[in-house]
Amino acid sequence: MNYNPYAAPSAQPQAQQHLQGGGYGGGPVPVGVVLSQSWELLKSNAGVAVGATFLVGFLLAIPLAGPLIAVQWYYFSDAFSAAMESGRSGGQLVFVLPADYYMVQPLLTLWMVAAGQIFGPGYARLYVAIARDQSPGVGVLFSGFGRVPASIGWALLTSAPGLLVQGLLALLALGGAGPQVLQALGSLSGFAALPVLLFQALGLIYTTWFIADAKLGPIQAAKVAWRASSRCRSETFLLLLALFVVNMLGACACGLGLFVTLPWSMIAIAYAYNNLPKEPPAHA
Repeated sequence: MNYNPYAAPSAQPQAQQHLQGGGYGGGPVPVGVVLSQSWELLKSNAGVAVGATFLVGFLLAIPLAGPLIAVQWYYFSDAFSAAMESGRSGGQLVFVLPADYYMVQPLLTLWMVAAGQIFGPGYARLYVAIARDQSPGVGVLFSGFGRVPASIGWALLTSAPGLLVQGLLALLALGGAGPQVLQALGSLSGFAALPVLLFQALGLIYTTWFIADAKLGPIQAAKVAWRASSRCRSETFLLLLALFVVNMLGACACGLGLFVTLPWSMIAIAYAYNNLPKEPPAHA
């Protein structure tokens, strides 16, 4: 079956049909089934899946990596030079970022969050189509621009805790707080963010898929994703753990393995999204 993202509105109910999920005999799909089925789908669509990952990485390299590398190089090189100079003088070899870095970080994060969503909806649609065995073309990547504002909105909501911390650190830097204090607070906030990230991963991971595929707004998509994933929390955790290990192995192969493991991971999540357990019928 060929997938046409520009089809007439009469062809669109397919996305809605998966809103409640397919399920595996009415329950969560076992992780082993998700991994094996998504691997078979990857083999059948290897050219498109790997090509899309490479293309998105290439198209986003300059707008995303350019500012990040420039800022990191500017501040990290000075901090590294200062640490080495201190070591040569007999002092402690301590790597401390200047206070100015914490003033720039919120702006850099906002840019990264917004620019990173340019191809997000199209990327998600591509892998949903693969998960549904529709043999899509790379052109699907460019079919989701209409969902970019909603995708950016959701990305900003999920990034809000981190942005608040960064904003606080920027205010402290403006108030004269020392670099050591700022760096210590930044490290502590990173550890404190882990439970928030785990919460988002287990309950809201499918939100972006509902935004891109079912064309829901950020808040509505989050509510639907939370309800739809409520019966498969443990399966979601095990799937994410398995995909983490898979991508670590891909990164160990000089990073080149990620061009296989990342598409596999996206297909696996899309497959799990497409087969979320059906909601039980409401009781009178």
